[in-house]
Amino acid sequence: MALKHRKQMRAESTSVSGGGAWTNAKILLAVAIGLFILSRSYMLFFLRPKISDVGMYFGYAANAVDLQQTPYTEKFIVPYPPLAYWTTCAPRLLDKRRITSGQDPKIGEIYFDYERGFRGLMFLCDLTSFTMLLLIARKRRPQMAAWAALLYIITTSILGHVLYDRLDVALLMLLMLGLYCWTRSLGESSRSIAWATLAYMIFGLGISFKIIPILCLPFFLLADFHTPRRFIRLALAIIVLTATISVPFLIQWSATGPNVFGIFKFHAEREVHIESLYSSLMSIASAFGGQVYVSFSHGAFNISGDLSDVMKILSTILLLGFLAGEGVWALHRWSRYTRQDAYRIACYVIPGSVIVSNVLSPQYFIWAIPLVLLLAIEIFPEVRIRPHVLSGLLIFVCVTTTWIFPYNYGDTKSNSYALIPKDAVLLKLAPVTTAAVILGLRNYVYLGVVIWLGVMLYKRIDQVNEQSP
Repeated sequence: MALKHRKQMRAESTSVSGGGAWTNAKILLAVAIGLFILSRSYMLFFLRPKISDVGMYFGYAANAVDLQQTPYTEKFIVPYPPLAYWTTCAPRLLDKRRITSGQDPKIGEIYFDYERGFRGLMFLCDLTSFTMLLLIARKRRPQMAAWAALLYIITTSILGHVLYDRLDVALLMLLMLGLYCWTRSLGESSRSIAWATLAYMIFGLGISFKIIPILCLPFFLLADFHTPRRFIRLALAIIVLTATISVPFLIQWSATGPNVFGIFKFHAEREVHIESLYSSLMSIASAFGGQVYVSFSHGAFNISGDLSDVMKILSTILLLGFLAGEGVWALHRWSRYTRQDAYRIACYVIPGSVIVSNVLSPQYFIWAIPLVLLLAIEIFPEVRIRPHVLSGLLIFVCVTTTWIFPYNYGDTKSNSYALIPKDAVLLKLAPVTTAAVILGLRNYVYLGVVIWLGVMLYKRIDQVNEQSP
């Protein structure tokens, strides 16, 4: 009788604690939503980014819409695929006023409205991304939804200077929408194929926007190859991918000719970006006598010197090796490679590719970190220490990124901590040591995060696969 009473007391205690945990989770979620509203209100209405790309986007839009110039030419270089370029033109197309020249007296007022429209559009992309994160987290692992939401808000707020003044939050939206559709397709319901097809369509649009989603497509297609209805799945995937990738390029080609494909050559020729991992490696080499100096090309500051060609080759080898390694692992699993595995690999290869690429702009973390959060939801075995450690590391990455860009990037007001000294390109000066050290710490910490999550992924994936989707 006493034993029965103790079991009943333990059951009641568990019920109470479980209910308390659920209540705490709901409170945290409510706090996260409140913080989202407050932080986004500040960024929309009060934050004035120190360095903004909106002026450049306005130039693209005004040249095409107002001055009727032809994009993707030598005189009008556009470094983005068609969908991204069209996005920069959208606020101008919605405005009926037209600029006649660079001295048009209306240009200031028109630019103000363009900036407000563009940043509002990026806010909608951010809101959609946040909503998709919540929906995915609550579906995959409800007890970590509040943690993911809070960390999303904190990290993107720290990166606020690049959140609404770059196109990258729109890429994040496409990635999150595609991943949400893929998670909805993981069940055995009759709508699984429809959700998967919708995911492929969105990823195809993402490729027409900024190419990046192409990194995860082979892993999705391989997983669908092992499904019972693989013919119809793969046929639909190929059809929608072909349409969503090719149609925007063909439309732009019909207007501007084959020069639209010059973006691939443009990005293939990019040098070692000054904020990349390889820049940090070259800074270390400079301590042993290697020549290192700041250069400028392809619209960005780069690092040049004795090892720049070697580092660019190394970046290509590491990026291809990283992707090939994931592919070999997936092929090795063969029939044991599941559609859930493909989802987790997609959440890993895109953030992982950021650190091994020769170009690492601060806005890349806008779409890399949310995918890291989705991966952590999948592979962390408990909701205790590891999420807090990851939170600290990601916040460190974002804080150091923002410390460098925009606050200590270029020496415009005799800032002794600025990464790029005054007249650095003209005089072939090296990056400032203090900023280069902080940048190196940022890169090595993020590299450590990628390695840690990769080890966790492969240790846990067999156990996690046993869980229901």
